[in-house]
Amino acid sequence: MAYTKYYEYFKKELLPYVKSGECTPRDYIEMVDKYQYVNNGVTMYGIFMRYSEANLNAADSARIDKNRAAIGFPRMKTSMKIAKDFFDKLKKQQK
Repeated sequence: MAYTKYYEYFKKELLPYVKSGECTPRDYIEMVDKYQYVNNGVTMYGIFMRYSEANLNAADSARIDKNRAAIGFPRMKTSMKIAKDFFDKLKKQQK
């Protein structure tokens, strides 16, 4: 959806579905951040980031965490811990 001319429509119409639980926050934020990434915008949720954005300052992190909280998605730090734990378990299973 991030590549379509109907992006603004999807962005507006999907948000109530996220809040109702019919659409996962992850699907929504991937669409929004992918659109920002494709169009050289600033990440809103910290999913798709350019190399130049990798060193976020405290204000950027606070803005991203606030956006994430608004739709029920975990903070960046929590998401990184979840991902790390998942890959650690995966590595242990492969041994």
